Amino acid sequence: MRRALLAAVLALAACDGQPSPAPPLPTVAATHAGPYDAGPVTPPARGALLGAWVKPDSYSQPGRLEAIEGLQRDLGRRLDIVNTYRRFDEDFGTESDREFIRQGLTIMLSWASGDTRSITSGRHDDLVRAQARRVREARVPVLLRFRWEMDRPNLRAAMWSPEDFVAAWRYVRRIFDEERVRNASWVWCPTAEGFTRGEAPPSTRATTRSTGPASTCTPGASSARSAT
Repeated sequence: MRRALLAAVLALAACDGQPSPAPPLPTVAATHAGPYDAGPVTPPARGALLGAWVKPDSYSQPGRLEAIEGLQRDLGRRLDIVNTYRRFDEDFGTESDREFIRQGLTIMLSWASGDTRSITSGRHDDLVRAQARRVREARVPVLLRFRWEMDRPNLRAAMWSPEDFVAAWRYVRRIFDEERVRNASWVWCPTAEGFTRGEAPPSTRATTRSTGPASTCTPGASSARSAT
């Protein structure tokens, strides 16, 4: 399926006719000259880290491994970062997670959240603490992308408001700090469209006190204390 998709993309690029116009750039963006505190996952002195999520043919542990291995064969190089999606109640530290770590790849854990107000009410404290311990026990730097694209319109009911998201972000980070998680670089990732709509910038308050204003997918500091 992945190779067929690549072939389709190449075929479209070779078609005759006028190219499609590029989508308009956001008219509002959060900018900051930095430097940022990237936490345990440090950026290279030059260049960038290459990462990807690859849809597996089978959502099994061998299927997840084969999807990444197949892309790496096609690219002729290893990835630096492997993105993996988990529901709020799904565990980190699966067989494929452990194998990626063994191979020296950095995992970006894209971890969905529940309802923000249910989080800050303490209803999910045991779940959050258990996940924090799993991340800590990985013993390697991990990118933790908590509730990515929190400004998506279809998430409004669960997020309630930017202020509720900020409160949930800080609440979860405080628990991770209490569990002595020191190997997580927190990633704040709204949508590009959210800046145009004006819905993304209010959520920066979750990270500005620890990392400064950020744009999309920006690693934050690992300690929750500076964000409270």
